[in-house]
Amino acid sequence: MAIINTIVNLGSSVMMPIIFFIVGLIFRMRPLKAFKAGMLVGVGFTGVSMVIDLMLNALGPASEAMLERLGLQLTVTDVGWGTASTIGWATPVMLITVIGFLVINATLLVLNITKTVNLDIFNYWIFLLVGAAIYAGTSNYWISIIAVWIIFILTLVVADITQPIVQKKFPNKDLSGLSFPHLTCLAWVPFGIVGNWICDHIPGIKKIKLDPETINSRFGILGEPISFGTIIGALMGVLAGYDISNIMTLAVNIAAAMYLLPIVIDVLVSGLVMVKDHVTNKLKKWFPKRKFYIGMDTALLLDDPSVLSTGLLLWFYVK
Repeated sequence: MAIINTIVNLGSSVMMPIIFFIVGLIFRMRPLKAFKAGMLVGVGFTGVSMVIDLMLNALGPASEAMLERLGLQLTVTDVGWGTASTIGWATPVMLITVIGFLVINATLLVLNITKTVNLDIFNYWIFLLVGAAIYAGTSNYWISIIAVWIIFILTLVVADITQPIVQKKFPNKDLSGLSFPHLTCLAWVPFGIVGNWICDHIPGIKKIKLDPETINSRFGILGEPISFGTIIGALMGVLAGYDISNIMTLAVNIAAAMYLLPIVIDVLVSGLVMVKDHVTNKLKKWFPKRKFYIGMDTALLLDDPSVLSTGLLLWFYVK
């Protein structure tokens, strides 16, 4: 347990390269190529963390200033995924639950119930956190484990279903053969389906197109991520009551984050694609009539301007 916690505490920037290196070796990838792929994934995750930290360090004081200016009192603190992941991996149900995940995924693949080979092992903490909450509420070891196993199965199924939808939504990204069994995101899929259906049936609303591609085609540079970031950062600075110099600084920082994030994610994806292509080719060779997806973290989708802009606004509002 101590060894596992030590590895987990190193974070995704260290844990994911180790996982991808081991997976590469298991699927008979050349050691040096597996090492390079793992390191590219690690460098990519490190870059993502650096850019996100830049953004959050800029937004934190702005959101606090806005709350103080508006006289709002918030009594609940969001401790973030770092603390949550530590709790998840330290839960008493961790070992049996994780072993069960691996066995369940392999069994469902053999039975052709799922196409997803979930390599997003670091984010098992999300399931484990749910298990910890169930265990705390019921004090029953096996109820919490079985409940999380069921959730894991449903997540794999939904990842299969949403894979073509996600691939269509991001035509400029190489997402072929990738799915996203990320519980915190897939849990919102039913709400997204219902929300889209409602919008599609409201006269006038369904004809509105405010996606980045449409804005870019109509307004040119104003539709690019760097412009989105500048505008959003400036508006947040105004809401925070900043003077002109701080507004400009915040605008540049947010613009920098939105411009740099796609670059570092491309580094991450380059390592991922090396392993994904090798694993996919091996699986096709072993199971020629089957189709497989490699399950990954939804962080790969963060560089989309619409995703990042929406996330920024939500974070600022909730914060």
